[in-house]
Amino acid sequence: MNLYHLRVFQTVAEHEHITRASEELFLSQPAVTKIIQHLEQETGLELIERHGRRIVLTHAGKVLHNYARRLFALEREMEDALATLQEVEVGEIKLAANTTTGVYFLPPIVARFRARYPQVVLSITILNSHEIIEQTLNWILDFGLVEGDPSTFPTP
Repeated sequence: MNLYHLRVFQTVAEHEHITRASEELFLSQPAVTKIIQHLEQETGLELIERHGRRIVLTHAGKVLHNYARRLFALEREMEDALATLQEVEVGEIKLAANTTTGVYFLPPIVARFRARYPQVVLSITILNSHEIIEQTLNWILDFGLVEGDPSTFPTP
């Protein structure tokens, strides 16, 4: 099934009118009618009924329209996902770690992060665990990395 033909069908179904669909698609009315007829021949099913100038979907037309809407929604989702991959991440992240975590564990992680997101400013501070927790809970820091027994630290 030709996706362009399916998009034409979807536009006709949305407008319930061949003239309005043809205007939106910048096609002639006979071209739109021919595409609908081709889809009906291809599926072996009647997809629309004409009531004067108005179009009413048959049961088969409603089924096809439902799938077309889902298909084109998925297409938009795919396009959005790919566009997101092209976007450059920018901003600032405020991070604090205690001495052990900041000196021994953080450097390789920061190096990989900076390589992947060069436009993001990473502000790193070395503090004691209680200061890190307090500043994280008060939204002064975006992230706080501490080591130790979690049960000894307050939770929000």
